[in-house]
Amino acid sequence: MPRKGENIYKRKDGRWEGRYIKGRKKDGKIYYGYIYGKKYREVKDQMIMIFRTQEDYKKTHQNHFSGNFEAWSDYWLTSVVAPRVKRSTFISYESKVKTHLLPSLGNKPLIKINAEDIQELIYRLENILAAGSVHAIFRVLRTCMKQALSESKIFIDPTEGIILPKLVRNKGKALSLEEQKRIKKIASQDSKGLPIILALGTGMRIGEICGLKWVDIDFVNKKIKVKRTIQRLATGDGHTSLLEQKPKTPSSERTIPLSKSLMDSLNKLQRNSESEYVFGQKDHPLEPRLLTYHFNRIAKEANIEEATFHVLRHSFATRCLELGVKITSISSLLGHSSTKMTLDIYTHSFESDERKAIDQIASL
Repeated sequence: MPRKGENIYKRKDGRWEGRYIKGRKKDGKIYYGYIYGKKYREVKDQMIMIFRTQEDYKKTHQNHFSGNFEAWSDYWLTSVVAPRVKRSTFISYESKVKTHLLPSLGNKPLIKINAEDIQELIYRLENILAAGSVHAIFRVLRTCMKQALSESKIFIDPTEGIILPKLVRNKGKALSLEEQKRIKKIASQDSKGLPIILALGTGMRIGEICGLKWVDIDFVNKKIKVKRTIQRLATGDGHTSLLEQKPKTPSSERTIPLSKSLMDSLNKLQRNSESEYVFGQKDHPLEPRLLTYHFNRIAKEANIEEATFHVLRHSFATRCLELGVKITSISSLLGHSSTKMTLDIYTHSFESDERKAIDQIASL
């Protein structure tokens, strides 16, 4: 299969073949030159060198983008990204472009950006950001350049073959059973503690809890429907605002059964509520930053250090695993897109089971 937009093909004999415009015959017809190599990158590097030295090649591709990267990225964000993604995703892309990409690439002509420019940028970002952040920025840049390639604004994708920092997946840290009991006891006695107990009992994300409305709770069948999430996002003018939108992914829209104790607590809260939001005030949802503040205060009182609200979700999943709940059910309750994702995050929770299995095998 050819690499889209590059005229580089994998031959049946296993070699790679690159085709480029070498010139024109007297009658005006194009004739081609060919490059062969054992590796794709080998052929591509030779193609890049040829394209840089052959002005005739550029003259035959009049559709290339003559502006700089800033102009192209602005077009890409407003015309390609904005109509296709959620507002929060657009804001995230825009922030990465403006904060990390434009300072290095903004003034450079789009067509002249090469792999060396991007590799230099990656090395620089590695010194100031975590590996995960560098990967996220690179994904935005790669998507941007892939679009330029698909529209024939550039001839070669400069993001191919870039060396990225190694990612180390952070496993989901959970509270111990004793820590969970402490924080649950304190939260149950605190007027702001019910969202914490709800997170421990359902595995809901902080934004999902802040966005929960009374219409989402089925009091007859004792279920919650997760339909929305609340996030605080930059507005582009130096300010931020709360944004209500659909959950993180389609699989995040889910139904979660509720325990009797949670149903009783929610019933009691509803009797005195004047808001459509379960934990909101009038027409306003609960601010995620405020819920984080309440969690930190309660966690400190429970003598739990360096914990985030998200640890409650991990604790819910871990308790499920400890009780022998099927991984497919846990994945569905958490709103994961696949059981593989659940297993990747919570592999460490199986360590005790694995040790028991080894001991049992040794005794045979």
